[in-house]
Amino acid sequence: MEAWATGGGKEELDGLIRLRDKLLDRAYVREGMTLLDVGAGDGLIAFGALEKLGPTGKVIVSDISESLLKHARERRWCLPTVQES
Repeated sequence: MEAWATGGGKEELDGLIRLRDKLLDRAYVREGMTLLDVGAGDGLIAFGALEKLGPTGKVIVSDISESLLKHARERRWCLPTVQES
């Protein structure tokens, strides 16, 4: 998996992914839902949610940082269920 944040190593990324997955489990994210990720940053949580949402689910991302949204946008080319607001 590609590093999502600059300066972070594999161990840090693995820790963030574990934390993300716990958060999504506790948020009861399930197939077919629509998820709004406010303060989405570079999309770590949004893209992880797509795995749980399945082909009928959708993620809408929002962030004040245009550069982080651009970063997420560059990675969504193969993920048609991501929208930006």
